[in-house]
Amino acid sequence: ADPLRDKAEPRDGDIRRILECLSAGPDHQSLPAAGAAAPDQRVLDASMKGTVVLSGEHFDANFSDGRLAGIAIGKQRLLDAGPAQTYLELTGTRYDYYTESAFSFQGPGEHGLRTVLKLRLPRAESARAESRLIVDCYFKENCPDLMLDFQITYPVLDTEAEISSIAPYEIPLLAAGPGEALCLRARFPDNTEVEHQFHPSAADEELQMLSGSEFTLGCGRHTLFLRFNGSPRVGLIEFRRRRRSSAQILYANLNGSYRAAGAGRYSGIRESFSFRMGLKP
Repeated sequence: ADPLRDKAEPRDGDIRRILECLSAGPDHQSLPAAGAAAPDQRVLDASMKGTVVLSGEHFDANFSDGRLAGIAIGKQRLLDAGPAQTYLELTGTRYDYYTESAFSFQGPGEHGLRTVLKLRLPRAESARAESRLIVDCYFKENCPDLMLDFQITYPVLDTEAEISSIAPYEIPLLAAGPGEALCLRARFPDNTEVEHQFHPSAADEELQMLSGSEFTLGCGRHTLFLRFNGSPRVGLIEFRRRRRSSAQILYANLNGSYRAAGAGRYSGIRESFSFRMGLKP
């Protein structure tokens, strides 16, 4: 039987997987894979806050101001819709994190870039206003994938406030023309797949929450994948198609949400989570 099936007709297994994901709290996100160097084992080398290229075995990762801005094979850019963003929308106002530092690092069998992002809210919005995100993006020996490890501490917030959206790391995955449909596939550990198409429409944006262990989309002749790092597991990622000028941009909001939630869900919480990104033949 064809393992590909449309999301509009979920089976019992799909519903069970989604319920398992929804029952998990923020601290259930995947942690760095076994064998990865601990942050304190990584030797920071040189400041890299400008435009940086991190070379891997099969592709290069491009960074701007310490944020992932795309991937390329030689001069062919596969992901080039702009740098990742980190922000918090609180009581109708968007607050963006700023890059405090970006340093190259080396560890046992690995090389990468560590970026520290910070957010300082007005005192009226937070009892302890500062939030900090540490992002390690790196390649390991004998592994072609780009690893992304995150550690974030959210600010202490008024628990009666509402967060309209939160993006620890929002990556622009793909830019397409105004009339193109964007197709995304979610794969589960049993190798079944669910497909979702973002259809061109008059709406400025479309939101979709997908569950799976791996998410793939076509980038020209290549297939890009994004998966939870560590042992195979099912998790949730929220995606957004947004119209920008004459193009459509598809974003992946890693460990974040575009859906309103009480501030108490995030206030003062510390989280660690990890993903990997790569190309399939």
